[in-house]
Amino acid sequence: MAPAGRQGAKKGILERLESGEVVIGDGSFLISLEKRGYVKAGLWTPEAVIEHPDAVHQLHMEFLRAGSNVMQTFTFSASEDNMESKWEDVNAAACDLAREVAGKGDALVAGGICQTSIYKYHK
Repeated sequence: MAPAGRQGAKKGILERLESGEVVIGDGSFLISLEKRGYVKAGLWTPEAVIEHPDAVHQLHMEFLRAGSNVMQTFTFSASEDNMESKWEDVNAAACDLAREVAGKGDALVAGGICQTSIYKYHK
């Protein structure tokens, strides 16, 4: 029986791993979107979640159907340092897309982050 308040709730990543479940993440958004003509590979590609949300949603769905149970947000390099004022909108849109698709299955959402600009703070 599920603990009080957890009926119908998805198992978290630690619960899944502790039970021996194999947890499968999604695949390569950048290469897939580039092959489909939506982006040119490079540092500033996460804006595709705003410019081509249907394409990103479709990829999430394909990964879910293929057995992925962790939807990673397409947010790598979506930081204030890299995207100026667009970074908040990009991160919010990427999270919304990943959550929407994860909700259609028994999937979790994981954020995708890049290295921080630590050099800037240690000059």
